[in-house]
Amino acid sequence: MKSRSPLKRKETKKSKLDEWIILLSVKEWNSVCEFVSYKLFYLPPMSFSALDKICEHHKKIKSKLLSPKNIQEMDEILFGEITGMDLKKKDWNHIKSEIPKACSMYKKWEWLKKGHIYIDLELQAFFLKNKMDKNLDSLHNTNAKNITNYKINDNYKGVWMARNIELDLSNIDNKDIRKNLHDLNDMQSAVELYYHENKLKILCEKINRTNNLIEDYTLSDADKNSLDAIPESIRSFPQIKIYSSLFKMLLDDCDQSFRELEKMATDPEILAKVTVQYLSDVYGYLIVYATQKMNKGDLEYAEKYLTYIDILDKEGLLLEQGRIPIWRMKNAIKVAAKINRSEWAENFIQQQKNNLDRKERDIIMNYCRALLAFEQKHYGDAYDLLHYKELSKDIYIKVDTLILYVFVLLFLEDDTFERHRENLRGIINSKKNIPKKIIEKWRKPINYLTSIYKTPNRNEWAKISGEIKNDIYFPGKKWLLIYL
Repeated sequence: MKSRSPLKRKETKKSKLDEWIILLSVKEWNSVCEFVSYKLFYLPPMSFSALDKICEHHKKIKSKLLSPKNIQEMDEILFGEITGMDLKKKDWNHIKSEIPKACSMYKKWEWLKKGHIYIDLELQAFFLKNKMDKNLDSLHNTNAKNITNYKINDNYKGVWMARNIELDLSNIDNKDIRKNLHDLNDMQSAVELYYHENKLKILCEKINRTNNLIEDYTLSDADKNSLDAIPESIRSFPQIKIYSSLFKMLLDDCDQSFRELEKMATDPEILAKVTVQYLSDVYGYLIVYATQKMNKGDLEYAEKYLTYIDILDKEGLLLEQGRIPIWRMKNAIKVAAKINRSEWAENFIQQQKNNLDRKERDIIMNYCRALLAFEQKHYGDAYDLLHYKELSKDIYIKVDTLILYVFVLLFLEDDTFERHRENLRGIINSKKNIPKKIIEKWRKPINYLTSIYKTPNRNEWAKISGEIKNDIYFPGKKWLLIYL
């Protein structure tokens, strides 16, 4: 009788999050955190806090995952013990799902910035190379479904190709992936479409981020002349038309391109040929352009801005990861107040209530209503909505709320103004893992307020006012000018 070999204990696979924690260095995790901080990918407050904790405790978390004693995947209890976060199972499931998406988007963004055109395949190959089985399975299943169900429009074979070419077949053991690789004969135009569209996307984002003083990109002459390099064979594709107009609008502050985009956004023939993501991109950039025009004093664009917000809401494109970003609510309220559309603003706040994170809902609602009251010069009402109220755990919402509160105290000539101003300065100066340019923006109103209070002679405030007008955009700039 043959002796039985002892049963081997099967090692549990790591989760998608575990695979990323093991692979990325703490420097790379900080880059992911910065990527999310710049709003290139939306993470709910709980997941963003968890991401911050991964940066802070990376070495310990990684050593636990690599320890031979810990063959199970990381759970909420172990993560909580290391980071001090009190997590429920439901919270942890969201974190495990949302942070890997942010990591994947960060990787794609890095490749796009370098000019790579097959980013979905780059990611697939990346997961294969690093033996990230969970992430690979998830990506492959998504890609296979999109191809099988023809979710990508026929005019947009570039994306379809990007998911299925340029992989070295000899390095792929997974038969399911191999069988989805298609014949690429006579598809040169699709390759060119994908390449030129993504190049224009990157350039539009670079111009946008430079215009909004988030980063400082210098476009080369070749970049500025990118439209000339687009082959004639693909210029009639709606994707190229859309991003060509976006590029001209942002690069040259071109009203004609703005009007072309407005027309394309409602053209049934074009809308039938593109995915909803295009609609989101077009209206997103129309909003950017309208904002720039408003900042120059053209209030005609304020009404357009609110119209675009209503359209995005109607089409289900206003949310990110099922939540409305606070910056989008805040900006819409400011614009509505600017043209005395307070009823629109109040309805908007109420309509978006259920699209806010449940744990932060009351905090954000108080902030939004206080912002509207302040913009309407009802400073006492704004004070009541903010005074002694709980603050958000999201540092961006927290700082925005405190900046607003400091200005409320300023306009009310409250005795506690200076104390709260200096408390806010301390909070901002203590923050790590926040992009330097954002910290600099936050410091601006505090520094100017300090200058004003150190200059009791109001006749000298004209000089400070001139400096503020010539300065870059920062939170509270308009409020400071109104006060002066």
